[in-house]
Amino acid sequence: PVMHSSGWCLDDMMKMRGSDLGIGGLEHVIDELRRRVMIPIVASTRDPELLADLGVRPVKGLLLHGPPGCGKSLLARRLSKILTPRPPSFVSGPELLDRFVGSSEANVRELFSSAPPCPEMPEALHIIVFDEFDALGSPRGGGVQSGGGGTVDSVRDSVVNQLLTCMDGVATEDMSS
Repeated sequence: PVMHSSGWCLDDMMKMRGSDLGIGGLEHVIDELRRRVMIPIVASTRDPELLADLGVRPVKGLLLHGPPGCGKSLLARRLSKILTPRPPSFVSGPELLDRFVGSSEANVRELFSSAPPCPEMPEALHIIVFDEFDALGSPRGGGVQSGGGGTVDSVRDSVVNQLLTCMDGVATEDMSS
């Protein structure tokens, strides 16, 4: 069987269960992830033109949501180990914020541009896991006006905008400022 860079082959992935990942009680979630994320990535390794021929676009982002303690972070950690040999980047939302103007946005750009080293496979996926993402603040544009005409949440709005730009793939290496 053809092996993916993570060491998993497509046949093994088709039979994977939550217990194979050391996670119990999330079989339905793992089935969805296998179908929508894992298999397309491994299949594209086997036959890069297969997904294009089927009209399937690769997944570029995944949002796991739920109450605290339901297994989101554990699932993200295990999924990243399956999909790539490169160590994932784990970031808590508030870690991105800085008190200096523009520094928070620079932190976001740096996160997306610098993947942890993976000498055996430099082209391996770079997975970024945001934990406590909701701590970045309120919905954009929902801040309270301050005396200077801006909003209290304008820095967080700017960080979220930068994050969305990077996630959309619009940011290029030329956008370093």
